[in-house]
Amino acid sequence: MDEKTCSYYYTTDTSMRAPGGAFTPAAYLRLVETALEAHMTVLQLDVPRLVREFGVTWVLLSISFEMLRAVGPNERVCVKTWATYRKGAVYRREVQLLGDDGAVIANAAAFYALLDVRARRICMDKSVMAAIDLPDGGTLLTAGSRTQFDPAGFTPVETRRVRPSWLDAIGHMNNSRYAELAFDALTADERARMGALSRLEFYFMSELRQADAVQILRCAQENGASVAGVREADGKASFLVKFFFGAQQTSGDTIIRTA
Repeated sequence: MDEKTCSYYYTTDTSMRAPGGAFTPAAYLRLVETALEAHMTVLQLDVPRLVREFGVTWVLLSISFEMLRAVGPNERVCVKTWATYRKGAVYRREVQLLGDDGAVIANAAAFYALLDVRARRICMDKSVMAAIDLPDGGTLLTAGSRTQFDPAGFTPVETRRVRPSWLDAIGHMNNSRYAELAFDALTADERARMGALSRLEFYFMSELRQADAVQILRCAQENGASVAGVREADGKASFLVKFFFGAQQTSGDTIIRTA
């Protein structure tokens, strides 16, 4: 089937917005993941089938968003997605968010791998990976580079412990929770600039599970900030989120990003 013929529609609400009305990082991530779950079901590559037939599940490695405009109040968002390519064990997938007017709100590039559910490690079985390959649909943007986390310049913000309600069906912390931890670690001025968000990048290095303690670190950067999480038990980096801001102007309840 041609994946580009599939569209998924979601009406946004106030729970997806920060004070001031801007869309939160977690809201962008939830929209994408909800649409991808529906889309994988259409492709018969949904998690229940993958677990049942291959003993694997999808795991998000990274995702880069480029924001072209803000999401309007209670705007219905259309999500489109298609496979791009597989390189080794890593699958790339494009995602596009469109508004009521048909204009692009954001483009995203997501990188996934298959996780062996029992071994809790990336599946390297070539026969399994080949069975899940899809045709190349073309790229939308230049994705962020996945590099080794360097703690230089980061300062501690707080330590958080994973709660039972943060876990998903396969027992690790839901991706949107990482976005919430990163948002909480920003300064008040940075959170107030969510309407000026021009690019957002998530990198997931090692999973967090129930009762894990994670130290949250923050680093200011030109036109943005980065937030990282490091597991206290072994000192391994768990996640890194990068925020990039442009200028902003407001119009009524809608916050509009400008170049």
